[in-house]
Amino acid sequence: MNIPTLKSSLLRKELIIPLVLTLLVGVGVYTAWPRGGPVSIQKNQATSVTHLYVFSSVADPTFQGEGFFVTLKDGREVLVYSRFEDSPHDVVNMERKMSATTKEVGSFNFTNERREDVYLGNKSELGAGNALLSPENYQGLAARIREIGNHKVVTMVYYKDIQFLGGEVRIMGSNITSVGNISMTTGGSVYTFLVNVIEGKPLNIWVDTQRADGQQLLGQLADRIRGIIGTPKTLVAKDVDYQEEIYAMSGTRSGWTTPFQNISIEE
Repeated sequence: MNIPTLKSSLLRKELIIPLVLTLLVGVGVYTAWPRGGPVSIQKNQATSVTHLYVFSSVADPTFQGEGFFVTLKDGREVLVYSRFEDSPHDVVNMERKMSATTKEVGSFNFTNERREDVYLGNKSELGAGNALLSPENYQGLAARIREIGNHKVVTMVYYKDIQFLGGEVRIMGSNITSVGNISMTTGGSVYTFLVNVIEGKPLNIWVDTQRADGQQLLGQLADRIRGIIGTPKTLVAKDVDYQEEIYAMSGTRSGWTTPFQNISIEE
């Protein structure tokens, strides 16, 4: 199975954060016009996020792509999708951002929802797992789900019509237990290190492996964070994502994740 290591993920459930979680939970208002009139929705946070599905419209076979289901706090279920011609990284990164809102960190607005009868197939059950495929291979999966014939009417939102109001995580130095060594993800896309904590969720900080000075910058930041362990200083991570699984050379992790430039330390 081809496992992606995308630039927005990581950390381990057993290593938990005692964060004084400051939630930048901006509540947005969404207004749309699905059949019959305006609908206004607030509290745009998710309570659950599924794995990826492949879909193909029953009425229009050219409307197809992949996405994941989000259950909103008001109980509605929405399929957040991308088209096969979009970068497959985009919808996976969107899934991580949505997962952060299930932990009540951050929120989102969206527009242009649509109702559509679509054929659906769980990507893992189709044998594609977490693979990032070419448009041609995605077309093959779409043909298979049309043959299988399972379909239902769903509410759909294109991922580019979603706007996030970033979440912030704050970790007091007295709650940090250790800072891990730099490790590369198994796919080679990022270097990362883990901030381990007493309780809560751990924080993974990363940098793109294509950046020439990336390891040096990450190492300097790791040393700065080690310097605040046991102090009243606070580590602030902005625009965080959340992921249940990320595959690094040093092991599988879960928790908060953000790039190094989103980190600051407050006295």
